[in-house]
Amino acid sequence: MKSLFQYKNIDKTLLFETYFPIYSYHSKWNILQKNDFSQVENYSKGLTFGYNKFSGNKPDILTIDNRLALDTEKKNTLGRIIKTVESKNISLLFTVIPYDKSYMDIERAQKYYNEVYWLTKDKLNVSYLNYFHCLNEVNFDFSSDLIDDDHLNFYGVKKVTAHLGKYIKEHYDIPDRRQDPAYAKWNEDYRLYVQDIFAQELNATKGSEKYLEHLAVSKEALGNICMFIVNKSVGGVKIANTSIV
Repeated sequence: MKSLFQYKNIDKTLLFETYFPIYSYHSKWNILQKNDFSQVENYSKGLTFGYNKFSGNKPDILTIDNRLALDTEKKNTLGRIIKTVESKNISLLFTVIPYDKSYMDIERAQKYYNEVYWLTKDKLNVSYLNYFHCLNEVNFDFSSDLIDDDHLNFYGVKKVTAHLGKYIKEHYDIPDRRQDPAYAKWNEDYRLYVQDIFAQELNATKGSEKYLEHLAVSKEALGNICMFIVNKSVGGVKIANTSIV
């Protein structure tokens, strides 16, 4: 934190509040509620799913040789990160996730990403996945896989994480914990995830016949109770909402 404030030349009052948060929150005691002391766990591990599709545009992809030197702050920070993980025998994997070309000066950003690659490529425990260079491999579509100009939607997340998971499995020695009782909660979280995704897909299905057909053939419907609201409308039946219990 001290290093960050030094580089950014931030007001010292904020620095004080960072080290001693009670300075800012000491008077909050009379508005606290029970929920403030409860830790709410969610099966998505903090991820918020978005299904909307942002009509983005693919940027011009620069080759890995197009580079732009990092400033002193960024280069020093990168060096400290690498030094820290190496001292603890931790493998480091850098990733660059695709975003729309309207988000920022993407040509300049790509040059920085490439510079990071060249600065880290010979480091022992450092790997690098720049998804701007893996678009065809991932089958990434800028017109359907973004929820806004700089975030993936559900469909983009599925593509990127599937590729990332495969890469990690092939390049790192990660134990399979699926049958480990200590990790049973992850299996339950996955079941809830599948149910939620199934409900979302049903809600996105247009037409009652296609809806019921999807419900009948989907393996995710087995063993679950599907509760849905049906609205009568002129010319047919409309499925308004679905939940699974």
